[in-house]
Amino acid sequence: MALAVVLAGCVGGFGSSDSESGVAEAETPGGGANGTDGGANSSDGANENADSKGNELAKTNIQPQAKDWYNATENGYEFEIVDAENGSGTASFEPPADPTETLYPTVTYEGDESFEQTYSGTEDSLGDPTGAVLQPLALGSLFGSGIEGDNLAVGYENSTTSDGSTVTEKITGVESYAGVECYAYEMTVDNHPTIKTCIVPYTDEAIVSNYPPYVVIYDENDEVTIEVKLTEIREE
Repeated sequence: MALAVVLAGCVGGFGSSDSESGVAEAETPGGGANGTDGGANSSDGANENADSKGNELAKTNIQPQAKDWYNATENGYEFEIVDAENGSGTASFEPPADPTETLYPTVTYEGDESFEQTYSGTEDSLGDPTGAVLQPLALGSLFGSGIEGDNLAVGYENSTTSDGSTVTEKITGVESYAGVECYAYEMTVDNHPTIKTCIVPYTDEAIVSNYPPYVVIYDENDEVTIEVKLTEIREE
């Protein structure tokens, strides 16, 4: 469970909301031989099963995107946040009125404690007010980043064992957050949840932040430490 402890120590922020799985599970082929319900010689069953499998793949494959969903200099965003220490809330990003003066959006947080924060600086300056929201998303982007090509699909699973602990990665379905489709990814350590995130596939040419639209991180007691969920994109 050491990995869960490390993850819990890497994030911090302000706020919360109950998670919604939205996972689309892939159908299981029939139980007979050759994947049919009718037995080894049931060609009709095999054909029906092939059609079902093809339809399911069509539902669960996501077209790679050529453009990043996150562009805070042009669009507005809203996130629901769960923070184990600070409670639940909503963070709203509004793009800067003049991107030549600052690249940072104005962040408004509504929760147990509400505030508005703006930073008038340049791209290279410190003090980005979006950090409390984006830090967990940035951490989430590191997980599942090595799953590529045909492996980036519903049903992917990989387990590795080291020092007596087994780490398992899975892609369990397709989810959508504010219209952003992604592959639901989860990692467990010895069957305990560590992190869940959602991988957006992009084309090789796309220049992206790789922020997932959803992430939830657990502590060593399987309790949610922080959860960030994209709920709205506003094209300004």
